[in-house]
Amino acid sequence: DMNMNLKVTETIPVCIKVCEPICAVSDYTVGIQLFGQPFVAIKVNGKTRIEPCTSVQQPQSICVDFSKVDPKQNVQIPTTVQGIQFTPLNDSSQQKFTTMGNPAGVNKLSIPNEGMRIDFPDAVNNFELTIVNFGNPVIQINAFNNSNMISNQTEMIQNNTATISVNGTNITAIEIKGGSNEAALYNVCFQRAVRPNDSNVRIL
Repeated sequence: DMNMNLKVTETIPVCIKVCEPICAVSDYTVGIQLFGQPFVAIKVNGKTRIEPCTSVQQPQSICVDFSKVDPKQNVQIPTTVQGIQFTPLNDSSQQKFTTMGNPAGVNKLSIPNEGMRIDFPDAVNNFELTIVNFGNPVIQINAFNNSNMISNQTEMIQNNTATISVNGTNITAIEIKGGSNEAALYNVCFQRAVRPNDSNVRIL
């Protein structure tokens, strides 16, 4: 509800809070004069729909560990924890767990020297994993998007626990190799990749 007299040189700040979608009617006429006389007039009619913008939430970090897995039971292969699948890349028929290293007394998934594969139901970003290693310090980490390898990196972990950030985005699988059967996975942390149909942008 405004009644204003404005000059062309003035700038008027306007703040509008939109509680419900509104339609603004845009009816105006543009006139052109030639030698001081009306020459042509263009009339424009239309409507502009205005809606409140929905803020895009940043994906939250998710961490998965093995604290709720009972190693006394015969844990089958592959093992699924919170939708993530863990598969040893050797001929073992049963997952092995250990509590060695830090954090002390906590279940960790043993990594065969041949490797451990991690598969995600959906692509992830900002992937980190925490590994304890008392064997060969060379740990090889490969990241995949479906069948395509998108990154490979070599990390040195010697007689301690380390958190490693994995290169690459839209990761669907990870393979960890090395450690001469004396390495174990404490946890994995990641953010789910935003899919195109998750966008809150609306084009009207």
